[in-house]
Amino acid sequence: MDTDRYQRTERTQLRRLPERGAYDRATVHAILDEGFICHLGFVVDGQPYVIPTGYAGSARRCSCTGPPGAGSGYGRAWTSASP
Repeated sequence: MDTDRYQRTERTQLRRLPERGAYDRATVHAILDEGFICHLGFVVDGQPYVIPTGYAGSARRCSCTGPPGAGSGYGRAWTSASP
């Protein structure tokens, strides 16, 4: 297994403009280091949500902040997304 690259799976494979994507860790981490806002998508009880949020992290862990009024769906999304 190549540890210098993120694994490409059915769920992580780029479909829109795949020629612009990268799976090598150095490129992914450089992109994340340049920003601080992302869009977090999740599904709760069959309802999809996408919310803008801030993020910060290191090469192995990323933390996102949520809006105060996001409700329980935000927390439940993280629980269900945990490996």
